[in-house]
Amino acid sequence: MTFPPSCYFTSEQTKAYQLILNLDFKESIRILKGEELYNFQLKSLSYCLEAFINCDKRKYQLGRRLALKWLDTVSNSRECEEKRFVKALIKIHWAFLGSTYNEKVFAALEMRQAYILLKENFQIYPHHKPTLLYYGLFNSFISDIPENYKWIANAVGLRSSQQTGISMVNSSKNCHQFIEMEKNALMLLRKPQTENEGYAINKACDYLMEMHGNDDLVRFIVSFYYLKNKNTHNASIILKSMKHTSLPMVVYQKALISYNNLEIDTAIFYFKKFNKINKSESFKKDGSLKLAYLYTLDGDTLQARRYLSSIRKIGNDAIYADKASEKLSSQAIPDFLTLKSRILFDAGNWVDAKRFLLLIKPVIAIQKTELSYRLGKVEYELGNRHKAISYYKDCAKSCPKQKVYYGPFACLNLAEISLKENDLIKARAFLNSSKNFSGFDFQSTYKAKVAELSKQLQ
Repeated sequence: MTFPPSCYFTSEQTKAYQLILNLDFKESIRILKGEELYNFQLKSLSYCLEAFINCDKRKYQLGRRLALKWLDTVSNSRECEEKRFVKALIKIHWAFLGSTYNEKVFAALEMRQAYILLKENFQIYPHHKPTLLYYGLFNSFISDIPENYKWIANAVGLRSSQQTGISMVNSSKNCHQFIEMEKNALMLLRKPQTENEGYAINKACDYLMEMHGNDDLVRFIVSFYYLKNKNTHNASIILKSMKHTSLPMVVYQKALISYNNLEIDTAIFYFKKFNKINKSESFKKDGSLKLAYLYTLDGDTLQARRYLSSIRKIGNDAIYADKASEKLSSQAIPDFLTLKSRILFDAGNWVDAKRFLLLIKPVIAIQKTELSYRLGKVEYELGNRHKAISYYKDCAKSCPKQKVYYGPFACLNLAEISLKENDLIKARAFLNSSKNFSGFDFQSTYKAKVAELSKQLQ
């Protein structure tokens, strides 16, 4: 079954959608004057994206109120597959944005209502490809919820299977180009937990750039993903080609690129600019932590301490970057070499990271554990497999059994290397060794990786 003809946008709606892709949100709203279903969808999308990219909480509150009002308007007409689908889509957009503003309960309830609408649509119209596509994405996203927020999903009755979700997404190909584009854009919001997912998300990047590479919204989304996935070089190239370069989230990305490249003065300039124009509570903790690190590298310890002490008083920890910054703010700023090596490592700059890592002389056991893990990862990424194995083994041996993730992940990486060498006995042994550790961070990532390796070992 093909995408229903009535889901194609009118000429005015197509024009509005193109304006949204070019980040011209005000003009897109202006031309969508009627009360048609897809006018509501596009206006809601426009408000939602403008609020996110401009970090504008006022726009978020206004857009959310209007979106709920529009949903009440369309609820008076007869239900059909397209109306249920659009209602679900609007709820998904605002749930994602609500979660960035720390409104977890609202986000969970909106997600639940969207889930019910999609599930109902899927049961009545199992061949409606947009529903199949989003219902699949939905299952995939729910399974990706961090462990400490699982209770919210459980409380509102959300259950999912990652495998089912991915299977649905794969079986819903050849949708209308607008839905296909949005699907690929949403894919980039996920953190890939397995090699296969990473490959699928990279393909989504390729699709977006091939089909819509001239649109600033697509460039922004892809560069956002590249930065998250340690691809600073490609993110930098894409951002330089954007027309809109002063939007808060674009400025934030520029700051991250400079930070990853250790361009201290430039990074300080952009993070300060972002803090000044950021109207939301998101990324404030993250920006302040990075400013603390940058001033440390610049030798200004007074400014570094000032930014570090401000972190607990500003913003919220709804998003991962701010949550991590809140946690790190209670720890002492690392020494010069460790700090530089961590920044380069997190940016995926393996050559320079190795150069600084080799200069570090660990004093206590936990420093040796971290150093061994990072050198193992660096050597593996640089193609030096035997050195990587040696470092990972040292890491697993020296790592304490609780509260530190280096040991269990070193074991998983050793299991992965053994699998690629077709040594199943060693792979099982390393996988079982990873279970000897407890109380460490990144449990959802760990469990996903264990599940993937266990499946390959069957």
